[in-house]
Amino acid sequence: MATRFEIVLHGDKPAALRAAGEEALGEIEQLEAQLSLFRASSEIACLNARAAKGPVRVTPPLFALLQQAHKLSAETGGAFFEVSKDHSLEWIYAQIEAALRNQYNIGYTPLRPRVAGQYRKIRLTTKRPGLVVQARDGYYSK
Repeated sequence: MATRFEIVLHGDKPAALRAAGEEALGEIEQLEAQLSLFRASSEIACLNARAAKGPVRVTPPLFALLQQAHKLSAETGGAFFEVSKDHSLEWIYAQIEAALRNQYNIGYTPLRPRVAGQYRKIRLTTKRPGLVVQARDGYYSK
């Protein structure tokens, strides 16, 4: 990832602190080996290289991570793209490009008084056929 990590641990057991730091750095290394697009041998790089040709089996941890990414994109109004036979990287980039050129921001003021921390669902629709609404399904009031 070419990212510098600095871990500062406080306590009075140097051996335990060092072990915790080593474990944290080991986890970072493991995640990079699995998720780095810059390592051809990483699981995500292999997935990206083979997904356009057909289904690819992934490890349960990567599958869980991809499920979480999909869930987060839906909850935040973001996008989640999967490379497949039908959707190449070029097609995905074209979709992103088009979406960036055709964005609109909409704001509103709720009619009901707000309660701090309350989750409020929202639903945004359009009357014009062929338009796609990409928005999160709610927000937490402040």
